[in-house]
Amino acid sequence: MERTDASSRHPTVALPANLKGEKSSNTTDVDVRPANKLGRDTRKKIVDEALATKDQDQYRFLKLIKDRMDAVGIAPSTVKVRFQDLHIQAKVFVRARALPSVLNSCRNFFEGLLQTLNLLNVNKRKFVILDQLSGRITPGRITLLLGPPGSGKSTLLAALAGKLRHSDLQVKGSIIYNRHTFDEFIPERTSSYIDQQDIHLAELTVRETFDFAARCPGVGHKAEELAELRKREKEQGIQSQLGIDSFMAASALEGKRESIVTELCCESWV
Repeated sequence: MERTDASSRHPTVALPANLKGEKSSNTTDVDVRPANKLGRDTRKKIVDEALATKDQDQYRFLKLIKDRMDAVGIAPSTVKVRFQDLHIQAKVFVRARALPSVLNSCRNFFEGLLQTLNLLNVNKRKFVILDQLSGRITPGRITLLLGPPGSGKSTLLAALAGKLRHSDLQVKGSIIYNRHTFDEFIPERTSSYIDQQDIHLAELTVRETFDFAARCPGVGHKAEELAELRKREKEQGIQSQLGIDSFMAASALEGKRESIVTELCCESWV
């Protein structure tokens, strides 16, 4: 897939003339505008237009996007995760020294300070959390991870999401995303680990929380993918569905405070 120029970072959206609330006798009339000029009302109408089915079926909506890409031979982006000989261990206190008391908290603070200055060697024991674990997570499947409490399930998920890179745990082994290690990309833009106690900003509304979550991973290569998709459709003489094209163009926009994906999530049928 070839890289497009800077102008493709703001793809254009072709909107039906009646989508703006204007009556038009010609159903083929369209209004072409940059995707970064769309207001909230227009984005909501784009979602309604894309979901203009009898029951606003989510599966049918996503299938239309997949069928459009399949028609020109573009495969959706997928991620395959492999982990090999994953070994994770920690250094912990044992017996009475590990109890959560005020005295131990004070000792941990001062001993940690002295250890940072290389003035004290704290006596901790090694505790193995995961030992020589190997496996893979393939795209298009749901993987169920089962195990008793304390078996290392959360530690494994955090390691696969790249959250243990800067922790105090000792991590050995390899974790590969599509033949790339964590040193070659930003794992937070590809995977997410949701803790059992997910923390949100109390000052944000539900809509603002969705907008913030949609902006965190970024749009990736959606703009380049859409440009290649339109190029192949033009070469093969394929006419795309206007509502689907408008949605894909608006979702490929980067840097907006409000995302069209939020409008999709806020639909009552989700």
